[in-house]
Amino acid sequence: MVHTGTGCRRFEARGGRRLVSRSMAKLTRKRRGEYLQAVFDVLRDHPDGIQAKDALAEAADRLELSEHEKGTFDDGAPRFPKLVRFQT
Repeated sequence: MVHTGTGCRRFEARGGRRLVSRSMAKLTRKRRGEYLQAVFDVLRDHPDGIQAKDALAEAADRLELSEHEKGTFDDGAPRFPKLVRFQT
């Protein structure tokens, strides 16, 4: 991983291909904490357990998501669940 100085991190993949993580640069420490708090609140409300996808859906409903967080990655995967999973 190489820091580019622009708030983005550049990842060097095999074969010299470069991957840039722009989405993580937009998350503040406070926002990451809000993600975790929302997930823990959902888990607290389901003491018998809940599937991860359902917990993430409920956490998304409890937060006011930005357009960026509501969006998708280039491969079409929804952004919010991946951002939360990366934090945990």
